Amino acid sequence: GGGKGQSSGQYNYSVSAIASFGESISGIIAIYNGSAVDFLNTPPSATLSALSQIGITPTTGNTYNIEYHTGTTSQTVSSYWNGAFPTRALAYRRQAYVVFPNLQLGSSPTFPNFNFEILGAINSDIPALGPDANPADVILDLLTNATYGVPGFSSPITGSLIGDFSTARNYWRAAGLMISLAVTNQSAASATLKSLLKALNAEFRWSNGKLDIVPFGDVTISGNGYAYTPNTTPIYDLTVDDFLPNQGSLVSSGGGTTAIAFSRKDPVSIPNVLRIEYLNRNALYNPAIITATDDASITQSGLRMADKRQNHFFALTSAASTSAALQLHREIASAITYQITVGRRFALLEPLDLITITEPALFLNRKLVRITEIEENSDQSRTLTLEEVPLT
Repeated sequence: GGGKGQSSGQYNYSVSAIASFGESISGIIAIYNGSAVDFLNTPPSATLSALSQIGITPTTGNTYNIEYHTGTTSQTVSSYWNGAFPTRALAYRRQAYVVFPNLQLGSSPTFPNFNFEILGAINSDIPALGPDANPADVILDLLTNATYGVPGFSSPITGSLIGDFSTARNYWRAAGLMISLAVTNQSAASATLKSLLKALNAEFRWSNGKLDIVPFGDVTISGNGYAYTPNTTPIYDLTVDDFLPNQGSLVSSGGGTTAIAFSRKDPVSIPNVLRIEYLNRNALYNPAIITATDDASITQSGLRMADKRQNHFFALTSAASTSAALQLHREIASAITYQITVGRRFALLEPLDLITITEPALFLNRKLVRITEIEENSDQSRTLTLEEVPLT
């Protein structure tokens, strides 16, 4: 609804409106109207300092007098709309929304282009870092939420298909890789999850009928009150006595004189500069670029820049910086691919397991590698595709 008043030949407009956020939330942090920022509660001093550096002095205390509902299953009707339209007002349960009662527009009938900083239902895994969520909890919600999760991922018949997320959760805490994911456009869940894990240095794998998340982190790290120690113990130490004639797509080295095949990326194709675009919370969530570089490679062979990657689920500069460095490290670490074929007695091996390979003819002595792919052959042997684990 709306209204207008007239004084000295000039109209003054007002409007009452509802804006929906869709899924449930925990609360609203701030309302943005261009460069004007209104916090519902006094923000941290670090936030005020960051805004001051870009020339913004925010207001606090719900300047627009909004009424908001978080989308619970039991939420009641808006008090304003219930008073204005008692027979037509709805509770909109499971849907978060905000009410502007009698918003004064002044002499223009145009509704402002408001943006909202929302505290999601999953938030503040490490309070000292801000409102961001642990990716493990976000991914778990995307897969299993009863309203918008993946159908059938958890059912009374099959039970939960969720396996080990705890290792990844701890890794992301120690690394400070917290996220604020906002899915604002329709997209395949698989594409969203793939983009997340690539930026978070991890991968899914199915193990014993459950879905695990396995970090690629290969060194011990500590931070934010947490410590992560990688599992670098190989399951098997494979030697020439374990290798069968290679049945993979790669050509064995030495014209077929060894059972290990390998391929090396052309150095020109390996980037030494990687940029990601994130939404900087300290700059009103405007896009910003963070860059990771391999200075030694640049000095030796010049710049080789990867295409810019859009990781808008990062709002922390520190998280974006860590991710950029890890993504560049993955590009460099996966430069060599090995391939071997082994007998069916190794049938319990799974993707992302660690093994070592030894082949004196290739000067490989207990070379630590990670399984990236397993293909079962017609004779029940397994062809394993492997990547180096640099441990640096």
